[in-house]
Amino acid sequence: MTCQATVMQTAALLVIHRLRHPFGTEQDAARAMSSSILKQLDLTRLITGQTPRSIDLALAVACLEVEDDAERWHHLRSASSIGIYSGLFRKRMADWITMVWQARQTHCPLYWYDLGAVHRTPS
Repeated sequence: MTCQATVMQTAALLVIHRLRHPFGTEQDAARAMSSSILKQLDLTRLITGQTPRSIDLALAVACLEVEDDAERWHHLRSASSIGIYSGLFRKRMADWITMVWQARQTHCPLYWYDLGAVHRTPS
């Protein structure tokens, strides 16, 4: 429960940070918060041997700041408590994060509140 409280609080701070500063700016603060979330999840999993529950929102928020694709997917696969049970959930989360990263590359500036407009282009 301590892990849940800590990562959710940090995720809320990261969302607030991105409401004030678009993606790609104020990177040091965003990376520090993202890293804190991911390290807390890894440490909790290492100590308890279990994936913390109800942390998928915080995980997604943190992964939006991870620039390396391989690292991002590693965290999504290993830390998602719902993703362990639902491959469909994991795929949808991965698709959404991919869409956000594509939008980050094409829309500048991109604020957190702009993410609602991020959608898949028809194939």
